[in-house]
Amino acid sequence: MIRLWGQDKKMGTGAERAFQAQLLLPQQRELFDYWQSRKQGGAAPSRDDISPADIPHLLPNVSLLELLPEPDLVRFRLAGTALWDVYGREMTGHTLSSAGNWGGSHSYWQRNYRLMAESRQPAAGMLRAPSAGREHLVHFWMRLPVRGRDDAPMLLGLDICMAASRLGDDASSEENISAGVM
Repeated sequence: MIRLWGQDKKMGTGAERAFQAQLLLPQQRELFDYWQSRKQGGAAPSRDDISPADIPHLLPNVSLLELLPEPDLVRFRLAGTALWDVYGREMTGHTLSSAGNWGGSHSYWQRNYRLMAESRQPAAGMLRAPSAGREHLVHFWMRLPVRGRDDAPMLLGLDICMAASRLGDDASSEENISAGVM
C-alpha cells in the first residue's frame, strides 16, 4: 500500500496532517515531524538541512536515496545498519537493479519510485519484506523528498521490519499487506 500526499506541489497543513495521521509507526511520525521542521518556505529541505545528530536513534533505519533516470530509478547513497533486516544485504551504493533479489517486489518499488520521482511528495506504505526468505516480516517504509546538491532530487527514507505475527491475524493476511497505489 502506498500513500502519497497528492500531485500538486504545494500542500496545505490539512494535507500534511492527513498524511501524518496515516503513518502507522511512531518512528515514521517522528521522522516526518523532523522533516517538516527542516522545510524552508514550504519547499523540501536540502540534504544539508538534515543532520544525523538530530535523529541518532532513527539512524539505523534511515537511508538517503538519489533519484536516477530509468531503469534504475534510485541509488542508496547511505543505508542504516537495520536495512540489513529489510533487504538482507548492505544497500549503500546499490541501485534498484543492482540490489539483487527483491522477492517479487521489484515491480512494486519500480512503480512507486516512479510515482515519487514525478510527484516529489512524501509517500509511505507497507508490504511483505522485499527479499526472499524474509516473507514472515512486514516492511513499513516512508520516503520524504529532499533537495540534493544543485537541487538534484533525493529521498530521505525510513524502513522498519517486524514479524507479521506481532501485528495480529488481520494485519498479517495477504490482503492487508499489499502493493497497491492508493
